[in-house]
Amino acid sequence: MNGGLFLAFADVTRRLRVVAPFLAVALSACSASSVSGPGGGAGPTTNAGGTTDSSTGGRGGILLDVLDSGNADVTNFLQPTEDANCGHRNFDVTRRPADLLLLIDRSASMIEHDVTGLGGQQVTRAQAAKDAVNQAIQQTEAAIEWGLKMFPEGNTAYCVVTPKVDADLALNNYAKISGVINADAFDGDGTPTAAAVSAADTYLTNFQDSNAKYIVLATDGEPSSDDKNQCTGDFANPDVKTAAVNAVATAASHGFKTFVIGVNTSSSSNVTLNRLAQAGQTANPAIAAGEDITSSKDTTQHYYAAADAQGLVDSLSQITGQISDCRFSLGAPPPAPDNVVVKISDASGSRVRVPLDTSHSDGWDYTGADQLTIQVYGTWCDKVKAPTANNAVSIIFGCKGEIIP
Repeated sequence: MNGGLFLAFADVTRRLRVVAPFLAVALSACSASSVSGPGGGAGPTTNAGGTTDSSTGGRGGILLDVLDSGNADVTNFLQPTEDANCGHRNFDVTRRPADLLLLIDRSASMIEHDVTGLGGQQVTRAQAAKDAVNQAIQQTEAAIEWGLKMFPEGNTAYCVVTPKVDADLALNNYAKISGVINADAFDGDGTPTAAAVSAADTYLTNFQDSNAKYIVLATDGEPSSDDKNQCTGDFANPDVKTAAVNAVATAASHGFKTFVIGVNTSSSSNVTLNRLAQAGQTANPAIAAGEDITSSKDTTQHYYAAADAQGLVDSLSQITGQISDCRFSLGAPPPAPDNVVVKISDASGSRVRVPLDTSHSDGWDYTGADQLTIQVYGTWCDKVKAPTANNAVSIIFGCKGEIIP
């Protein structure tokens, strides 16, 4: 054999022996069926150099540079590409919580009238509110950041509202809120709705998190009139009713919609509560085209009318169902965006495949071009939000060309 040719062949053989172990590792990574961490989460991927890669969400694998002459080690690794990532990710996700600040009217009229309680007995409006709020928060405290502000404050002055809240927004807040509301005597003087909503607006504006934020205003009537001439200033200009509507509209302009619950209210409050619901962008049902909600002849209730304790429970349940978020953050875009599967657990715990639906009516889709968030719509979202359902959600990132069962 020619000496030069023999040396060239030996050099190639030596280089292949160096490359082979790394190539075997890369091919092995491409045959993996899934990458999951503890509890079903995505785990780190081991690269050829023996290091772990968690920054790319488990997208391990390497590309090998051609070796320079005399280089006996493989030292140059490039970032993985879609084609180099053959192991799919299968992980569970959780919904982002929503923030819900309760504004509860604690004026003395809440203890001056009786309604039917949850057990069928006659209780005060205040007791009905306590029982309903306790039940609603206990059922949803893990999924909603609840907060509480009672108004007016104290019982020795008229229409008192300060910036304080009685319970800051937080998950698992049942014990705190229950303790506050159960201990309250509901003996406040006046119903300063505008001031209370304005204080809630300020609080939510300053509360730093990325969750969607809402206000629930539960009241047994209209804002106090200014007959005592003590609900003055901006909150009685041009009148207390319009001031309350304006405060709700301002909060909505800041991104904080207000749900209005009428607690055993009389028909005389219908116009004002409808106006508040309209300003809060939560009219239920929606206001019909041409309908004049400012007319006393319009008897349609566009707020949540709760005649008794069970009505309050139902209203809060409808509201919490609406604000529960069916969006899921992915952390990183999928390697093959057209090969992603979303599954939701049914009542038996089996994972059911959710259809892709770019019309956003009943299925799932990406929320934006960055493909960092998935949203579930329609009946599938209802299944996710059901408080008693086994509603775990799994998202599977498949490889390009891979068939995901």
